[in-house]
Amino acid sequence: MYLGGELLVPKYKWLLVGIFIVLGVIFEYFLYFDTVNSFEYVDVQVVDGLIDASFNNSHPTFILVAVFLVSSLIFLGIGMAVKAKQATGTLRKKFTYLSIGFIIFVLCGALDSILTIPLAIGVIRVVMATFAIWMYLGLKT
Repeated sequence: MYLGGELLVPKYKWLLVGIFIVLGVIFEYFLYFDTVNSFEYVDVQVVDGLIDASFNNSHPTFILVAVFLVSSLIFLGIGMAVKAKQATGTLRKKFTYLSIGFIIFVLCGALDSILTIPLAIGVIRVVMATFAIWMYLGLKT
């Protein structure tokens, strides 16, 4: 959130970082000490060797993940788009790539945690993998 704060609210970036540190500690607390209630487990055959688990939509961990994703979309995705609009030339193109990458990451992350259809999850994860390409294009010199 430091980068997102620097992009949109440079005066309050440390306040923003502090808020997200506190939220992160709360998230980790629930994740480690209330794991059983944080997830919904689906009984599967042992043949698979996989455990099907998804977030419990009414638990604080899910709510915090949603807050983190929405704030990433706002501060990083939209923040990079605003900077792209203000810049020109190569810098504009790089900020545009970074904005596309962050928006793809957030949208695919949200869909990955909500959807349960295996084929759809596979497609979403392939699209999410393009995040690395967009980041590379935006950060390469």
